[in-house]
Amino acid sequence: MTTQEPSDDQNPSTPEPAATPAGGGTDDLSDRLADERHKIHQAVADVSRTRTRATYVAWVIGVVALIVLLVFIVANLDNVEINLLFGKLDLPIGVAVLVAAIVGALITAALGGARILQLNRVLKKAGKTGK
Repeated sequence: MTTQEPSDDQNPSTPEPAATPAGGGTDDLSDRLADERHKIHQAVADVSRTRTRATYVAWVIGVVALIVLLVFIVANLDNVEINLLFGKLDLPIGVAVLVAAIVGALITAALGGARILQLNRVLKKAGKTGK
């Protein structure tokens, strides 16, 4: 069986010129590509600042902070005596600092929550009298 030699038109090593759309040209194709890129960039920009993204970023920061905190606690395992109003405690330094940070965060959250409740009450009163 003999095979036929490919002619110059059918030679796979030479690339064929790209087909141009009817009535257009390469300018039309580049315009369409630019429009498509613009649409994609706009779609990405529309979802770049969402609550889900903010939650994810906060979660990642929290995990990193937790790892740093655990390393700090493990590195500071020497016991220290803490004098309280009602007695004395023997705790590792890292744990004592962690407990102090948690108590401080709870106090801050309680004060912030009280302020938010106060502002909500003022807004409700203003809304009732404003109608």
